[in-house]
Amino acid sequence: MRKEDLKKHLKEEKHGLIIKRITFFSFLIILTFSAFVTAQTPINGFCRYRDFTIQHGSTNLFSVDFNIDGYRDVLVYNSDVNKYFALASNANSDLVFYGEKYLNAAISGIHVFGNEATTKKILFVSRKSKLVVLGVFSKSGSINLSSKIYFDGYPTSIDVEDISKSGKHSAIICGPTINGIHLVTEKNKRLIETAIISNKNFESAFFIDLNYDSFPDIAAKDLLSNSVILFYNNGSGSFSEQRSIRLNGDIEELKSADVNSDGFTDIIYSKNNQLEVMLGDSVSSFNKKLVLNISEKADSYAVLDFNGDGYNDIAYINTHNGTLYIDYSKDGEKFYPSILYFRKAGLKNFTAYIDRTGKKIAAVSNQGKIFLISSIDTGQESFSISAGIKPGALKHFDYMKDKFKDLCFIDEEQKSLKILISERNNLCRIYFSIPLTSKFSDVEIDDSKEKVKYFYCYSKNERAVDIVKINFDNYVFETQTIYTTGLIEDFKVTSDRLKDRQILHLLIKEGSNLLLENIELKDFKLFSSNAIPVISKTERAWLSFSVY
Repeated sequence: MRKEDLKKHLKEEKHGLIIKRITFFSFLIILTFSAFVTAQTPINGFCRYRDFTIQHGSTNLFSVDFNIDGYRDVLVYNSDVNKYFALASNANSDLVFYGEKYLNAAISGIHVFGNEATTKKILFVSRKSKLVVLGVFSKSGSINLSSKIYFDGYPTSIDVEDISKSGKHSAIICGPTINGIHLVTEKNKRLIETAIISNKNFESAFFIDLNYDSFPDIAAKDLLSNSVILFYNNGSGSFSEQRSIRLNGDIEELKSADVNSDGFTDIIYSKNNQLEVMLGDSVSSFNKKLVLNISEKADSYAVLDFNGDGYNDIAYINTHNGTLYIDYSKDGEKFYPSILYFRKAGLKNFTAYIDRTGKKIAAVSNQGKIFLISSIDTGQESFSISAGIKPGALKHFDYMKDKFKDLCFIDEEQKSLKILISERNNLCRIYFSIPLTSKFSDVEIDDSKEKVKYFYCYSKNERAVDIVKINFDNYVFETQTIYTTGLIEDFKVTSDRLKDRQILHLLIKEGSNLLLENIELKDFKLFSSNAIPVISKTERAWLSFSVY
């Protein structure tokens, strides 16, 4: 889609070969409906879509600025293979393939080892080889290995922080088959490992500042007790167990984040079709819980303010169905309904990050694809968008008559009408999803009014027409379904905004007969209807207007 296309008036669509041409003079009308209010979601243009091709088989990815130019690059890897692919980002947020890179161990988890903006050092764990490796990036994305440590078990979790505020970073390593939590530091380009917690097995562990003294503490999931154990930092690099929080049932993806944007760090995890948040406070009591019902089980998720409104949102994927969703926050603890961005075969993992060009989501499929979601830049001449599974019947209209065309399309898979409203310097600012009664394949729009628009959703060779009226001034929408006397061959609508009427002109088939059905509506009620025989035994026909 070209940006200037959003400013152009639409031309009539071109149709196929015509057997019989029917011309009629235009009439003028308008429609109303029984109303209810829907929540509109301010996505603020976070729907630009691109995809990039790589070799099949990758299952994980990691964003890192390996050439230190301010743009986050991407590493794509498979934890069973001793290689990865490096892709560099640029000012246009394109991913440029920098080659296939080989290592002597397979990456299963990776973390920057230092300041993300300035360092080229990384640590990665290799579950397959039972080791932790220190490496340094070259400008081409190659990792030069400098030190490694072997473990008796399989390391699966890694996190990095400056635990003593000395300017030197340390990592914590753990795994279900490893005894305790191990601290890994660097001295003279060599890794040094120290067991800081013993006699427990932890599935995962991460740094979290529990008492807000600027020294990072530790939260870890204990497998035996099925609880989160909190360890406090004494400021010199030692940690002591303070308390534990019992978990109810099986959970996955335990993380920390400020989910409700109140300045306190929360603990979040995935459980069935929910995300549960243990809300933090000034003393990290985690006594209050926020439960978010989501569309599908979250196999992986990320917390970030994607639309830039000051509240953190939640993106998540379901790998079984290959779906990516974003739940945008209303006020910190309430969220808009999930927006399904896409469904892709073989979707395995994703990451969310910020660089010089803004916020991004990068996802990887084992079918050899990287998918990138970012914000639309008003300076971009062309772009693609993603906000549904099976979009069709893309049409433009002009809310407020500001010469910036707004978008609508029908998502046949979700049986919904999707609408994206733009402003002069904010394309695709507000997202609507309105349920339909069927999998319609086409839509006609009455664009005659500034703030009130009518959408007529239908399918050829079907009888139903869903009519949607939206008042974009107060975000109220109203719907109605009508049924024609025959199968729809073509459809046009005319309106008179002064007389508050609308006429639906439908070319319909009854057996081998072709009829012109005119349905006039006024104040949401059927005002008149008639069907005029036109011709019989036609192969193809359509409607066109003449203006007088």
